Amino acid sequence: MTSHEFLVRVRTTVPADVSAEEWSAVVAAERRRGAELRRDGVIAHIWRVPSDEAVENIGVWRAADRDAVQTAIDSLPARPWMQVEVTLLEEHPLTAIPLGA
Repeated sequence: MTSHEFLVRVRTTVPADVSAEEWSAVVAAERRRGAELRRDGVIAHIWRVPSDEAVENIGVWRAADRDAVQTAIDSLPARPWMQVEVTLLEEHPLTAIPLGA
């Protein structure tokens, strides 16, 4: 099966009506699921994006197709509070040049 890479940008905003206790449980479940996706090779790289307004991250995800990456995103416990952008990535010709060459 061919795997593609996708740039996934996630912005999570916690609604005011979610209690701190409820949110802590969501965060714990989110970390467990994220760790599974990382171990499975779906999340290849992930970075936190500094923000005062929301929790944001950018990652490179690997999946067979857009539907598969969407299924992985939809499996995240915090998905109801996420805005997600998914962009298919293709290799750039410069990647053929060795680093330091």
